[in-house]
Amino acid sequence: MGTKNRNSSIELLKLISIILIVLSHAAASAPIATKNGGGDLVLLNSLKITITNLGQIGNCIFFVSSVWFLLESYNVKINKAIKMIVESFCTSVFCLAIVLLAGYNIPLKEIVFSFFPLTFGFYWFISCYILIYLIHPYINYVIEKLSQFQLFCIVSSFVLLYSVYVLILGGDYFYYNELIGFLSLYFITAYFKKYSNNKLSSKKLCILILLPSLLWIIGSVFLAILAANVASFSNKSLWLNKFINPCFVAIALGLVSFANKRKFYLASINYLSSLTLIVFMLHNNKLVRTIVEIDFYNKIFLRDGFEFWIPAVLMYFGISIILSFGLSFILGKIFNLYLFNRFIEYIALQLRTFFLNTFYIFK
Repeated sequence: MGTKNRNSSIELLKLISIILIVLSHAAASAPIATKNGGGDLVLLNSLKITITNLGQIGNCIFFVSSVWFLLESYNVKINKAIKMIVESFCTSVFCLAIVLLAGYNIPLKEIVFSFFPLTFGFYWFISCYILIYLIHPYINYVIEKLSQFQLFCIVSSFVLLYSVYVLILGGDYFYYNELIGFLSLYFITAYFKKYSNNKLSSKKLCILILLPSLLWIIGSVFLAILAANVASFSNKSLWLNKFINPCFVAIALGLVSFANKRKFYLASINYLSSLTLIVFMLHNNKLVRTIVEIDFYNKIFLRDGFEFWIPAVLMYFGISIILSFGLSFILGKIFNLYLFNRFIEYIALQLRTFFLNTFYIFK
């Protein structure tokens, strides 16, 4: 589906999601001085926890909005998967070049890893999404064959093991990882869309969005107070920060369902939304996050002190948004060049020829 035919309500959600992700990364990397005791520390910790959680809400919204339409698809467009892989490679190498030109010293291992960004976890979201995308027709086939009760049992198992249980204990149990989290969210979204979506009015959807939001904010403040006053909780301030957090899942499902029922079209929103994955890859690049971002905060706090935490975070967020969208505009033009797309088509043709007799879903 081209950008001209997409529901701008959903595209606006994706745009908001990437803004939340960039803001959360800006807050997550900014240290808080432990010497600021009492109410100031609790307030800053509450703010940091809340803002950092926004990124996981953004991840959840982004994935749910994608799954919403993948559930109606039984084919894999190999060109799409290859294009995402090639774009991630080009963006990673581009970030490497920028960081090197800026004069930073980068370990040889990180330079090598930059040429294999999806293999070495530079872009965990993209890696997981591509894997889910490649197998989604098979997942849809399984979901279609399951009864409501059977699907409910699977969803309940995922929720209990990888959402509620993990949230309560604050760790990664039952071999939890992001890919399992994505798979869990896929089944949860499938059940909601198939059996609950049409039964919920706009009023009930608002409750589905607002109630979990309130619980999440209360939980963030409570954790910040514990972290500031109880030594054993000092390293658990981001306990809630899982994109499979049931509050975040409920918020994402409610927003995507609401947006899908409030359709409109605006070309500018659809265009900006088409750049969001490139923005994500530019901003969330490992070298940018671990070298440039840390260096920025070290210089700011060394000069102005930790009392400038909020202005520093907002400054980095603003710079990141402007640079990320500006550079994504340029890279987006390159990725849409005729020769670039011909290259993608050539690779796809070779793979399609190779797998034609094995995987009939490729087209």
